Order: sequence, then structure tokens, then C-alpha cells
Amino acid sequence: MLPTKQHNMTRKVFNSLNFKDKLKTILKTGNFIDTHITSVGDSLITNLYKLNLFHVEVVYSGLGTSIKEINSFKMGSTADRYFPQKE
Repeated sequence: MLPTKQHNMTRKVFNSLNFKDKLKTILKTGNFIDTHITSVGDSLITNLYKLNLFHVEVVYSGLGTSIKEINSFKMGSTADRYFPQKE
């Protein structure tokens, strides 16, 4: 069941949601940031969203038709692939 105050959702609460409720939360309150496409081996399409003070990746199969996984992470911890550091 979704928390009543989704705009204040923490990463811990998000991670405790079932798959369907995670998707609902992302679509309702997430801000789309970027898409990352991997073309080595099995291609994956990953969409990055920002929810409150953390990010969420939605990983699709190569054709983008089925969701393989949903991963959340703190800002700055896994964002390097989306926001590479300039030297």
C-alpha cells in the first residue's frame, strides 16, 4: 500500500514497497532525468528518475518492453554513469 505523503517519501520507505507500488510512485511523483542505453552484450535501457532526496533507475530489457528491475540509490552514489565527472 502506498504511503499517503508520497512527496516526502524516503528511500527506505520506497524500498519497502512492492514492485507495482514502486512503479506507481515513480510515475506519479518521479521527475525523469535521463536514459542510459547499454549496447554491449544484452542491451539494457535504463531510465533515471529523481524522487525527493534519492534517485531511482528503472531497467528495461533490450527492447524496452519489460521492466527487469528497479534500483534506488542516494544522490551521488551511483549517478556517475549519468553525470560523469569532468577532468
